[in-house]
Amino acid sequence: MREYTIKVNEEQLWVLEEALEVLARMGTKQYAMVLDHVEVLGDDRFGMLSYNDRNMLQQKIREAEGCDMPYNASFGIYSEEISDKFRVAWDIYQVLRFTRSWANAKHEPAEMG
Repeated sequence: MREYTIKVNEEQLWVLEEALEVLARMGTKQYAMVLDHVEVLGDDRFGMLSYNDRNMLQQKIREAEGCDMPYNASFGIYSEEISDKFRVAWDIYQVLRFTRSWANAKHEPAEMG
C-alpha cells in the first residue's frame, strides 16, 4: 500500500480534524454530534442549532433512512454495522487530535505519525 505525507498549517489541521470527526460520527449515526457542527443563519445572527431543533432534525434523518433506533442511540465505532471508511476516518481523526495536543503541550511543531 502506498503512503502519503500531508503538510498542513494549524488552521488546516483543525478543518481536517472536524471533517474527519463529522464523517466518523455520521457513520455511527451520532447525529446529535454531527448537528453540533451545523451553523445556522437566522434572526439576523449566526449561531448553532437549538437543542429542540437538533433533536427534531436527527429524528427526521433517522426516519428518512428507515432507522428504528431511538434518537439518542448510536453504533459503536467497532460495530459490524459500521463501514471501514468510518473507522479509518475516526483513526485518522484521533492521530491528528492527539498529535496536535502533544505538540501544543510541548510548544513545538508536531510530527505526524
